[in-house]
Amino acid sequence: MPSVVRVSVDTGVAISTGTGVILDTEGRILTNWHVVEDAISIEVTLWDGSVLHADLFRGDPDADIAVIAVMATEGLAPPRFGSIDDVEIGHEVVAIGHALALEGLPTVSTGVVSGLGRTLPNEAGGQLTGLIQTDAAINTGNSGGPLINTRGEVIGINTAKLSTGDRIGFAINIDSALATASELIDQGPIPPPGFLGIGGRNMFQPEAASLGLPIPGGYVVQAIGEDSPAELAGFLIGDVLVQLDSVPIRNDLDFTAFLSAHPAGAEVSIFVWRLVVGSGWTPVQLVATLGVHPDQPMP
Repeated sequence: MPSVVRVSVDTGVAISTGTGVILDTEGRILTNWHVVEDAISIEVTLWDGSVLHADLFRGDPDADIAVIAVMATEGLAPPRFGSIDDVEIGHEVVAIGHALALEGLPTVSTGVVSGLGRTLPNEAGGQLTGLIQTDAAINTGNSGGPLINTRGEVIGINTAKLSTGDRIGFAINIDSALATASELIDQGPIPPPGFLGIGGRNMFQPEAASLGLPIPGGYVVQAIGEDSPAELAGFLIGDVLVQLDSVPIRNDLDFTAFLSAHPAGAEVSIFVWRLVVGSGWTPVQLVATLGVHPDQPMP
């Protein structure tokens, strides 16, 4: 089925495999949130073997739905989508996906609709409702793939199986999946991580004490990017950054983690200690609007 893709996710610890369904001709692909939630990088493999880089567009952990996007859109063909209103218990279905990360084309398994309106706990601590239950074999790697009726219409997105049962799998009904995807698309892509535009080094307690700094350390500014948010905010070389919003900054890891968690466009309150001639170490409050890293254009 040309509209089914392999989704390969690098988490930094391991490479995992899931499945996706081409959502439209603009490069957006529908999959499960739990397939891509820990991704550092994502690749999709199309039915013809071509491999494309993908970015997380947006996701909804509560609904276990995510939309990822590729830049190259030539040849992308979404499937026909059905409706849960036309699904009945006993209807024959086909589950398609890259089960067990096997090489080559996706695995196809057949079965019937075993139940409707099922509810399961999700990984976000909530519940998935309105699920389709099927006895078509669903295994690791099938997540995000389509459940298809005999007319070739996608009626669900495969999401889970019960390890305590035999051939008891579940799919998010396609009406719910598409409604969630539409909401995610309306929100627009996730903004990239924020960029402040400073470089520096760590200052630890012994150095801070020797310099008379009234705190145990921080992040010393050694470079400021031209026209960067930091320059516009009024940073000076030698400032010791100790707080962003309410988050203490004691080293470069704290600084990087804060930016990763705060997108471009966010306004940030900044606290630094500045050595002022004649006054010694002086607390200074700054405000900056985080920008986009020069190597990562705003979507």
